Amino acid sequence: MENKADYEALFRAGPYPHLVVDKSLTIIEANDAYLNATGTTREQLIGQWVFDTFPENPADPSSTNVKQVKSSMERAIATGTPDTTPILRYAVPVSRDEGNGFEARYWSAVHTPVLGQDGEVAFVVQNALDVTHLYRMSQDPQLASGSPPAAKDLCLDSFGRAQMHEAMMRVLKDERSHLRNLFNQSPGFVAVTMGPSHVFEMVNDAYYQLVGHRDLLGKPVFEALPELLEQGFKELIDAVYQTGQPWVGQGIKGYVRPTEGGPMVERYVDLVYQPFYDANGKVIGVFSQGHDVTDAYKARVAERQVEERWKLALEASGGGVWVWDIPNGKVEISHTWKAMLGYGDTEVEESYDGWRRLVHPDDLSQTLSALDKHAAGETEKYSAQYRMRHKNGSWVWILGRGAVIDRDADGKPLRMIGTNTDVSHIKRIEEELRIERDRSQAVFDTMTEGFLMIDQDWIVLYINAEGLLLSDLDERQVIGYHHWEIWSELVGSDVERLYRRVMHARTPESTEFHYFYPNGKTAWIEVRVYPAMDNGLAVFFRDISGRKEAEEKLKDADRRKDEFLAMLAHELRNPLAPIGAAAELLQLVKLDENRVQKTSEIIGRQVSHMTGLIDDLLDVSRVTRGLIELDKVALDIQHVVADAVEQIRPLIHARRHELTIRLAPQTAIVMGDKKRLVQVLANVLNNAAKYTAEGGHIILSTSVQESDVLIHISDDGIGMKPETAQHAFDLFAQAERTSDRSSGGLGLGLALVKSLVDLHGGTVTCRSDGLGQGSTFSISLPRLREQAHPDGTLHTESASQSACAPLLRILVVDDNVDAADMLKLLLEAKGHEVLVEHGPYQALDRAKLYRPQVCLIDIGLPVIDGNALARRLRLQSENVSTVLVAVTGYGQDSDRASSLAAGFDYHFVKPVDMSKLTTLLSAISKS
Repeated sequence: MENKADYEALFRAGPYPHLVVDKSLTIIEANDAYLNATGTTREQLIGQWVFDTFPENPADPSSTNVKQVKSSMERAIATGTPDTTPILRYAVPVSRDEGNGFEARYWSAVHTPVLGQDGEVAFVVQNALDVTHLYRMSQDPQLASGSPPAAKDLCLDSFGRAQMHEAMMRVLKDERSHLRNLFNQSPGFVAVTMGPSHVFEMVNDAYYQLVGHRDLLGKPVFEALPELLEQGFKELIDAVYQTGQPWVGQGIKGYVRPTEGGPMVERYVDLVYQPFYDANGKVIGVFSQGHDVTDAYKARVAERQVEERWKLALEASGGGVWVWDIPNGKVEISHTWKAMLGYGDTEVEESYDGWRRLVHPDDLSQTLSALDKHAAGETEKYSAQYRMRHKNGSWVWILGRGAVIDRDADGKPLRMIGTNTDVSHIKRIEEELRIERDRSQAVFDTMTEGFLMIDQDWIVLYINAEGLLLSDLDERQVIGYHHWEIWSELVGSDVERLYRRVMHARTPESTEFHYFYPNGKTAWIEVRVYPAMDNGLAVFFRDISGRKEAEEKLKDADRRKDEFLAMLAHELRNPLAPIGAAAELLQLVKLDENRVQKTSEIIGRQVSHMTGLIDDLLDVSRVTRGLIELDKVALDIQHVVADAVEQIRPLIHARRHELTIRLAPQTAIVMGDKKRLVQVLANVLNNAAKYTAEGGHIILSTSVQESDVLIHISDDGIGMKPETAQHAFDLFAQAERTSDRSSGGLGLGLALVKSLVDLHGGTVTCRSDGLGQGSTFSISLPRLREQAHPDGTLHTESASQSACAPLLRILVVDDNVDAADMLKLLLEAKGHEVLVEHGPYQALDRAKLYRPQVCLIDIGLPVIDGNALARRLRLQSENVSTVLVAVTGYGQDSDRASSLAAGFDYHFVKPVDMSKLTTLLSAISKS
């Protein structure tokens, strides 16, 4: 027990810090030096797990090398041998005036296992040296210059000189061991010699492998290796030591005796002698370094021998052989190579540049790229096809192949050997095949329909570009795959049955089917299937959706045409019935004035209705044939709205509709033909009035946007089905009609609206929420940004104003007696003096005698037409100022142009609109 107490006292009083832990790493003892070094007490440590006592700094988790220390302890326990850690950074908890914290310390620890009586590890003793000050000193650039540190800097009072000594020895030993490992691991041989006698001070393992394992350290080079004395190495190393100039040699041949008393062995080395100096700049030794390249040298010799044998073999086989000395640009060319191109032995420059001059310019870049990559060591073998110039001026296709046969120490190619073979006949065959293939490919690729080849096992062999587009697939998704896996949606369909019939019967068939693509797209596809070679199929297919749609449109147009013709017949017969009845009534005698007036009103209304139908037909015809020319001026859209409302107001009043007009406060100027824009709005308003029940509501509103003027016309009428709204602007399209056919017309009005709006650069749309939900038509016209003042328009005058106008003397010329007489009666009823003539020559005489102020002349006169009559009237001095008005059934733009050219001032189409004629006559009478 006394001995045990003595050992405990010795342990506690020892100058080095020691910590004892059991196999579970629980602290069971610590000496005083350890407690002083860590600033802890024995009560704080005993019974604690070692890493609970010294926890990691939570603000710096990497500051405590717990894993390295724990691993070292566990290795000592597992192996039963001491384990040393490298220098570790460790955070130690400390108490300061400003509060608790952590201080970084650096430790070098040795963990020594202690065995029990059973031979097993009982506990581990940790000897941890605090080398913080040594570590910091080694990191201090001021101390790196070699100045000794002051005693106070080493803190000798914190751990004694013995502790300092051991710590420094550990650090020094660790550094030396590290340098020794690096020295020995060098891939080349290395030796350090000192003094003029070149005494070996350091030699690595590779040096021993070169010269043999003999006693070298401490001996002069040529005493330890006497066989080198007469081989020139002494003169080389002496010169380096004496002059301080390094020496470098490659492929130096020498002989060494690797075993004592053994034979001399030939070696080839790459060698460097490098002087090194003391602090005063004096050479004190030589650093020798190099590589044993014996194997590489012998390999190059063997390659040269192989090259010579290869050249002989190639020459014997009749091939064109060449050898290229890459660094020098020298090319040795065989006789066969030259003869292949028709040259003699002295007619070809044997160089890299000479070879280049024979290569076709178009092939040179690609060929040089392949050759240069090989010469640079980027590829193992060289192979290229190119054209070379024959002596007779033609071009010969050459297949050139080559391989490296010599390399430098860095592995860079030095020499190549290869062959040139005339492959012109092969290239001609390839070209013919390529042309044939390209022709076939061009045929299939330029086809406007898909083409597919399938073998007898249903594997897709080929599909052209159009086929891929129609299939919405990529070539990689089709070629080589099973047809019915690619188009699985066709399995069990009529298409599959057709394919199988053709495959079996070997007779072509075709079909059309509605195809649903996997992405939801649909199309009508026409398929024609033919038997092909090897029991396969050739399939042609194309998208015929456009044709199908056109066919449907033709059917629909044909149906609507039939409906239109039937409706036109009905609409034209309707007014003829009351007109016929009125004509019979007027033939009766003793009709009172009231009946005559009512009969005339009926005839007027029906004629007006028929005129509107004919005008619509003519307008649509002119628009669809592109014969409409717009007379565009700057217009205020409010004026257009006012005129359109004025035209439609009688129908609005007749059906007792409530018309609300909401005009935008801004000025809305558009560039357009006022007459046509009024016609557009009047047609839409007329459509709204016809399809809105009596007492219904119609709203016309305008709005102004940045670049457009919008006009909306809404009603609460019968509305439309979605499919009807979609085709509202189609020719002959009509909404639902009442049983008495009181609503509706020929289906021309809205078609004319769309055409006229298009001509103005605008758009028109129709929207309805369904039957009974009313409709909204929206017209958008380009806004005229430059606010030009719109042209003024001639305003109509009331009947009371025209009644007060002065009377005119008017000559009516028409070969239709009834028409002339009726017009005479109407004009006389307005208070004018009217003369009538039925022939053109009589009219000339009458006009010269009575000098009428206005002549109303029919164009379709006998003998000479109205245009010729107008030209003759203009030649009579008595009628120079007479206003000539054409009255005719011809209303085309060309007819108007002809009449104006003949001298007419105005052009009216039969039946004459009396309100417009009255307005014109009133204006003439005032002028």
